[in-house]
Amino acid sequence: MCTGVDAAPLDERYQLFRERYDVISKNASKKLLWWFKPRLILSGHTHNGCEVLHEKLYPEISVPSFSWRNRNNPSFILVIKA
Repeated sequence: MCTGVDAAPLDERYQLFRERYDVISKNASKKLLWWFKPRLILSGHTHNGCEVLHEKLYPEISVPSFSWRNRNNPSFILVIKA
Protein backbone atom coordinates (compact mmCIF):
# COMPACT_ATOMS: atom_id res chain seq x y z
CA MET A 1 0.00 0.00 0.00
CA CYS A 2 1.75 3.13 -1.24
CA THR A 3 0.98 6.59 0.06
CA GLY A 4 2.54 10.01 -0.49
CA VAL A 5 2.19 12.91 -2.88
CA ASP A 6 3.81 11.04 -5.79
CA ALA A 7 1.89 7.77 -5.31
CA ALA A 8 0.14 6.17 -8.27
CA PRO A 9 -3.42 7.27 -9.12
CA LEU A 10 -6.09 5.49 -7.08
CA ASP A 11 -7.13 3.22 -9.95
CA GLU A 12 -3.53 1.94 -10.26
CA ARG A 13 -2.56 1.96 -6.60
CA TYR A 14 -3.98 -1.46 -5.75
CA GLN A 15 -2.50 -3.41 -8.66
CA LEU A 16 -0.02 -5.92 -7.30
CA PHE A 17 3.50 -6.13 -8.65
CA ARG A 18 4.71 -9.49 -9.95
CA GLU A 19 7.39 -11.05 -7.76
CA ARG A 20 10.75 -11.68 -9.44
CA TYR A 21 9.65 -9.58 -12.43
CA ASP A 22 8.49 -6.13 -11.23
CA VAL A 23 10.00 -6.50 -7.74
CA ILE A 24 12.28 -8.90 -5.88
CA SER A 25 10.59 -11.82 -4.16
CA LYS A 26 8.90 -11.43 -0.78
CA ASN A 27 11.36 -13.98 0.64
CA ALA A 28 14.35 -11.95 -0.61
CA SER A 29 12.83 -8.76 0.85
CA LYS A 30 12.38 -10.39 4.26
CA LYS A 31 15.97 -11.69 4.23
CA LEU A 32 17.36 -8.25 3.34
CA LEU A 33 15.37 -6.60 6.14
CA TRP A 34 16.53 -9.27 8.61
CA TRP A 35 20.20 -9.00 7.56
CA PHE A 36 20.51 -5.21 7.40
CA LYS A 37 17.82 -3.92 9.80
CA PRO A 38 17.84 -0.53 8.02
CA ARG A 39 16.70 2.70 9.64
CA LEU A 40 15.55 4.02 6.25
CA ILE A 41 15.23 2.58 2.76
CA LEU A 42 15.55 4.92 -0.23
CA SER A 43 14.72 3.59 -3.68
CA GLY A 44 13.75 4.80 -7.12
CA HIS A 45 10.95 3.98 -9.53
CA THR A 46 10.38 4.88 -13.17
CA HIS A 47 6.85 6.24 -12.75
CA ASN A 48 5.45 6.75 -9.25
CA GLY A 49 6.75 7.46 -5.80
CA CYS A 50 5.76 5.52 -2.72
CA GLU A 51 5.98 5.69 1.05
CA VAL A 52 5.53 2.42 2.91
CA LEU A 53 6.39 1.01 6.33
CA HIS A 54 7.71 -2.57 6.17
CA GLU A 55 6.92 -4.81 9.14
CA LYS A 56 5.90 -1.69 11.11
CA LEU A 57 9.63 -0.93 11.57
CA TYR A 58 11.37 -0.03 8.30
CA PRO A 59 10.27 3.08 6.39
CA GLU A 60 10.83 3.07 2.63
CA ILE A 61 10.60 6.11 0.39
CA SER A 62 10.60 5.48 -3.36
CA VAL A 63 11.34 8.51 -5.48
CA PRO A 64 9.69 8.70 -8.91
CA SER A 65 11.75 9.24 -12.03
CA PHE A 66 13.79 12.40 -12.57
CA SER A 67 13.24 12.07 -16.31
CA TRP A 68 10.69 14.11 -18.28
CA ARG A 69 10.42 11.08 -20.57
CA ASN A 70 8.79 9.01 -17.78
CA ARG A 71 6.54 11.64 -16.17
CA ASN A 72 5.52 15.26 -16.62
CA ASN A 73 6.69 16.31 -13.14
CA PRO A 74 10.11 14.75 -12.42
CA SER A 75 11.07 14.40 -8.76
CA PHE A 76 14.18 14.10 -6.66
CA ILE A 77 15.11 13.66 -3.03
CA LEU A 78 17.80 15.53 -1.15
CA VAL A 79 19.29 13.98 1.97
CA ILE A 80 21.51 16.00 4.26
CA LYS A 81 23.37 14.17 6.99
CA ALA A 82 23.54 16.29 10.12
